[in-house]
Amino acid sequence: MANLAAVSPAVSGALAAVGLASLSNIRKSAGLMTAANKEYVEALRLTGTALDNPTSDATLAAVLLLSMFEVLTCRVRKSLDSWLHHTRGAMALVEMRGAEQIQKTVGMRLFTHLRVQIITSCLHWHTPVPAPLVQWSSQAMFLRSVSDAKADELVELLARVSQVVADAETQDDIKTITAATAVDQLLLQWRRDLPPRWAYHRAQRPPARYRNQADAESLFFDETYHIYPDAWACNIWNFCRVGRILLHRLIYIRAQKNNYPIPHATNEAISDLPMEIAQSVPYALGQVGSAREAGVDLTSSVDYLGGFIVMWPLFLATDITPVGSALREWAIQRLEVIGHCMGIGKAQFMARVLRSARPFEAKLTSGEAI
Repeated sequence: MANLAAVSPAVSGALAAVGLASLSNIRKSAGLMTAANKEYVEALRLTGTALDNPTSDATLAAVLLLSMFEVLTCRVRKSLDSWLHHTRGAMALVEMRGAEQIQKTVGMRLFTHLRVQIITSCLHWHTPVPAPLVQWSSQAMFLRSVSDAKADELVELLARVSQVVADAETQDDIKTITAATAVDQLLLQWRRDLPPRWAYHRAQRPPARYRNQADAESLFFDETYHIYPDAWACNIWNFCRVGRILLHRLIYIRAQKNNYPIPHATNEAISDLPMEIAQSVPYALGQVGSAREAGVDLTSSVDYLGGFIVMWPLFLATDITPVGSALREWAIQRLEVIGHCMGIGKAQFMARVLRSARPFEAKLTSGEAI
């Protein structure tokens, strides 16, 4: 991104807006936010000019950074609309860039980053994943190693999840349950077929390595946490969990609506998957793993990219967790930490929504849409 900023005023301006917005949130500085908004407005103007060359890497990077700005400054639901607008704009650029974009290193990286945003948007808003994104992800499989191609394979499965959720708006309950169950089986098979490159292991937290026991209590939900090969693996696993949560939440709703028995697999998924996401959080935030297991203070630094990656899985996991439960409260607190310490406004917004929203069980009882 730094190389693109050196040659593109739009990218440089968008980077400045993102940096100032994050710093403003951390320092609670209205002055810095004023400066951030000024940079954002100018970056919008420059990006509009850059659209004269819509297939360049710099134009796409600028749009992605503008989307990130909306995530950082999210305070109300209108901000989600702005984020969605930029994400859709980025997808339109990707469609214009065509399949050639994944042939080069920078293009592949931008494409890989963008599709996370697109898939998150589609799953959140219950809309189908655009066909070109799935098509080019399938092509990307042949440009990666066999093991790394599993990430591209997951994109196709998540597109199926998104389609099932979208179709449920108009489809009868039996067909919805059947379709959701079938896609869940595909996700389980994908998980079973993962090569060792993606394997994570469970570790027991070592309280003695912490200067402050209270910090250890807030970092870990229970005695177990996950260690992944890298951040990409952590993200891939959590997206698989998100897909399965959405499917089983849908099965639960439709089964209860018709007084069908809740499948054992659904009860198990709704119980276990939020826990697994919680156990991934210390690694996602860069506070365990690698050198950090050597005895350093795990609360001294955090992984900002990890905050962006984990907050939506954490939000979704919390939304289906019973109100008043220890996991729900811990997860909301982690979102608040991500918001306050990393300057990510959307995480603070998510925490407020979870504290004020009707819990999953109440929504089910009332028949309220989720």
